Amino acid sequence: MARISAKDRKLAQTLADPVLWGQAYLGNRDGSRRTYWPHQVEDLLCPDKNIIHLDGRDVGKCLSGETLVTDCSTGERIRLDMLTSGRDISVLGPDQKLHISSSYRILSNGEKSCWRLTTKLGRTVVATSNHPFLTDKGWKTLGVLEPGHWIAVPSRIHTQVEENDSINDDELKLLAFFIADGGIGYGAAVFTKEDPVLVDEFRASAEAVFPELFVVPSGRYRYRVSTCQTGVKNQCIRWLKRHGLMGKTSAQKKIPTIVFSSSLRQISLFLSRLFACDGWYHNARQGSSEIGYCSASFELAEGIKHLLLRFGIVSSLRSRDVGGKPYWNVEIRSWSHMDRFIRNIGMTGIKGACLEEFALQQPGNPMNAHDRIPAGLVAPRINRLKKGGVSTVQITGSPNRRIRLNSYSPMRATVLAYAENTMDNELFEMAAADIHWDQVSEIEFAGQQPTFDLSVPEYHNFVANDIIVHNSIVLSTDALHFAFTTRGGQGLIAAPHQGHLDSIAEEIEFQLEANPDLMASIALTKYGKPKIHRKPYFRLEFTNGAILYFRPAGAYGDAFRSLHVERVWVDEGAWLTERAWKALRQCLKSGGKLRIYSTPNGMRNSTYYRLTTSTQFKVFRWPSWLNPIWSEEREAELLEFYGGRDSAGWQHEVAGEHGKPSYAAFNIEYLNFCRQELLEYQKVVVTGEELSGCDTEEESHDRLEAQLNLVPQTGVFWIGGDLGYTNDPTELVVFQELELGERRIIKLVLRVHMKHVAYPHIAQTIALLDRYYTATGIGVDNGGNGLAVVQELHTLDKYKDLLLEGRLRGYDFGGMTTLAVRDGKEIRKRTKEFMTSLINGALQRRQIVLPAEDLELEDQFTTHTYTLRDGRVIYSKGNDHIIDAVRCALLAREQANLDQVGEETVSLVPILTDPVFI
Repeated sequence: MARISAKDRKLAQTLADPVLWGQAYLGNRDGSRRTYWPHQVEDLLCPDKNIIHLDGRDVGKCLSGETLVTDCSTGERIRLDMLTSGRDISVLGPDQKLHISSSYRILSNGEKSCWRLTTKLGRTVVATSNHPFLTDKGWKTLGVLEPGHWIAVPSRIHTQVEENDSINDDELKLLAFFIADGGIGYGAAVFTKEDPVLVDEFRASAEAVFPELFVVPSGRYRYRVSTCQTGVKNQCIRWLKRHGLMGKTSAQKKIPTIVFSSSLRQISLFLSRLFACDGWYHNARQGSSEIGYCSASFELAEGIKHLLLRFGIVSSLRSRDVGGKPYWNVEIRSWSHMDRFIRNIGMTGIKGACLEEFALQQPGNPMNAHDRIPAGLVAPRINRLKKGGVSTVQITGSPNRRIRLNSYSPMRATVLAYAENTMDNELFEMAAADIHWDQVSEIEFAGQQPTFDLSVPEYHNFVANDIIVHNSIVLSTDALHFAFTTRGGQGLIAAPHQGHLDSIAEEIEFQLEANPDLMASIALTKYGKPKIHRKPYFRLEFTNGAILYFRPAGAYGDAFRSLHVERVWVDEGAWLTERAWKALRQCLKSGGKLRIYSTPNGMRNSTYYRLTTSTQFKVFRWPSWLNPIWSEEREAELLEFYGGRDSAGWQHEVAGEHGKPSYAAFNIEYLNFCRQELLEYQKVVVTGEELSGCDTEEESHDRLEAQLNLVPQTGVFWIGGDLGYTNDPTELVVFQELELGERRIIKLVLRVHMKHVAYPHIAQTIALLDRYYTATGIGVDNGGNGLAVVQELHTLDKYKDLLLEGRLRGYDFGGMTTLAVRDGKEIRKRTKEFMTSLINGALQRRQIVLPAEDLELEDQFTTHTYTLRDGRVIYSKGNDHIIDAVRCALLAREQANLDQVGEETVSLVPILTDPVFI
């Protein structure tokens, strides 16, 4: 018998052991090999046929909703919570160059504990503690970063913005003059400057833009744009309002949106006037030269820093105290970037003339002491070159130069010289990368904030707040090991909704792309393309005949019915419907293995709960504190958020326990009966950004009307609204009531989702909806902006013609509703419970029709639960804004019936009690 070599024995051992296989074949996003925690090893090596998990939810890798992403095609800077699909965003490619991608998914991950990371250059981003950042040691989470650690930031922002025809050069100059030295906070448009060149240019631009106005002296070095007539509107003031500048103090000024959406030539013209007013340059001694700008406004200074990055100019943002008030300096300190500023932007006026002399005094040395590449990146490559026989002299190009990578990080120009001397591709890539290596300056707690995750296939990173950050991912070692090692094996990865599957499929694709051996295991079509099918469902076929299927459960598990597999993995199993479980069990072959992962939801009447108590299953319980980044601070924050260890949220989401029993707020079976394809259904998204710049109520009314795009309707309609505060989402729903024989049904025809919209605009929107639908009744939640909106609609003269008295009601979800009076006693029910029973009754009688195509509605209704505390119903937190709007609409409809009960019945007016959410 031939002896088996040690290499073959090791390979056989690796293939038989999923942990060893995962360590050999799978990688992390930082380029390191995958390692496993002890409890994960126990799971992967468990021989049991059936395994089920009760897991605490690992807090998602998220960024704050206020994080800014740049659209490379338009130049716009868009908040992450307002980002929509199809934008062109910056991503870092494997070649260390910035690329543009429009393929991504934006996900809302709820309110989480966040930290603010600040770099030495003054760049900041707010993220959860486990959000990864690119360091010289690979991708590392924020929780392990410390001051002094290197992180990658882009050295430029690539944009492809054409000339903006909606603003001319004179207007750009005026914007710069008014921002830098304009007195625009007190109802006048004044420019204050001593430089006669700038004054003449200001006068010429003002008279070109506003030929009907005059520039008149208004004190020493002060010049006011005036009508010189009483009773005539000042068009300059209206123009400044339109750009969001009028009435702003020095600390409130910011760069108007239109500037970011301009070409480099236009931005150059704008910045040259801005720096001519409040900019400076000095050359006190060799090595301390700088060009800078000072402002009392952080937002303005940060915007300037970003615009400079469009030209590839890296600057720092630093604060300094002047007279007890903070001021912000934008500073360009390296000569190469100062030279780039002088050549591409410059300054006008007297400063501009002197700037040329300043440039001549500079040494013109291409070495940039402020642009270094971490030794942690360069040293390993230098050491490998030396081991390969390359001498120090060959690397440095001189017998008199030494390499001290243990004591300092070399300048980029030095690394480029090493690359040219050795013709080494890795060193060339480091030197030519679109990365500037910055260092962490400070990390501080930023409180609980709404968070979002941007998932970018292929690149798995993006540029946010001018910092390179990573998107989140989930790894399925067991599924890939099964397919790689099981000839002809067939496995199914199942989840309640498609969104869960997309994340798993994206992670598996990343592993395939990162490992040539894994990619080689994928079968090829006759045209030589990998057998990776994406429609109608994701599917992978391997050269050994193995197949991995990805299928969403849906309401009834229909996607499972045609499959017969040996292995099934279920993600978020607690949320599968009973009929989906039945279909899933039937597709698993006799003797097959079943693995179920989920955060428990507390429901006791579910298959998931029953299986966790079954002797046929090996149960793993993984609380959140098994995560290595767990800390006492993290524990304290989550205890405060969920309301203590006795709360259902803590027990389910953190401890991974069934905890106190929870119940589904709505019957999913009845819900699915009521979901239909509705051709007339519309969903409209309105954002505060789209309403910014409206100077008058007429303008905002017209813009809202254009976005809603409605036509007058006849019939019976009901409107409901959950009105959040400005930073919270608002949901408005419109139901149409129809008569079908002896039955009356209500059909959802419109949903308006509003983000970052102030309450006056919410009131305008409700009024617009009423003008088009003439609602029989309107109900809104008194929480959030509800009280203010109801008061405006009832009292302001502009809404008097709607005659909303008696039709518009505000409801207190934490109150009690009086239903009737019997024998002198009031029969009351908690308002939110009564609303919920109205929805459940309509679902049971199939009296309500909901659109099947609205997946957000499906997600909210299928995951909404409640627990009981001292006989009181406590509904689950968050992810229920649509439901609350529907609650209000149905209560407004029921109001008409309750008002006719009789004289003994007290009118349906909520009575204030303790709040429902405890």
